[in-house]
Amino acid sequence: MSTIVKNKWLIAVIIFLLLANIGTLVFFWLNRPGAQKPPQQGAAAEYIIRETGFDKQQEAQYRTLIREHQDRVRQIRDSIRVAKDRFFKLIEQDNTSDSLKEALAKHASDLTATLDLTTLHHFEQVKAICRPDQLKKFESIIGEAVKMMGPQGNNGRPGPPPRNGERMDGPPPNGPEGDRPPPPGP
Repeated sequence: MSTIVKNKWLIAVIIFLLLANIGTLVFFWLNRPGAQKPPQQGAAAEYIIRETGFDKQQEAQYRTLIREHQDRVRQIRDSIRVAKDRFFKLIEQDNTSDSLKEALAKHASDLTATLDLTTLHHFEQVKAICRPDQLKKFESIIGEAVKMMGPQGNNGRPGPPPRNGERMDGPPPNGPEGDRPPPPGP
């Protein structure tokens, strides 16, 4: 064989291996952890409606429950964000008392518990609109539906961003004064 023919085969093999490597890298890049698309908004709702076999009346009731739940959750998440902002602002102060630190941490924790209880109550309401023949199916799919909804709370995980670029400083909105810890002070 001549040198030119040998070189053509060598070049073809090199190009093939290069393309195979690029294909492998693209495959791993697209399938890396965290590269998965998050569930679409409403995917859990559609899943519950489809899997339980809700009729039109049940679906309307469920969608009303969803809107009410989302409004409550949004308010609670905003309050959690404010509480955690206040808690971590303590780093800017010297000689902060341990009791104030604990009070602010407990307040944020209590709000997170409120969020979890609100979600549990929401699903109890959804369960209440199920017919007896739908209950078993609802109970078997609810765990998957909750996973589809994504993480709850705001401990470094996704949550709603502040609206219109506003900072979330100050006391939690719409809460009784007695539920809040004292404001940080000198």
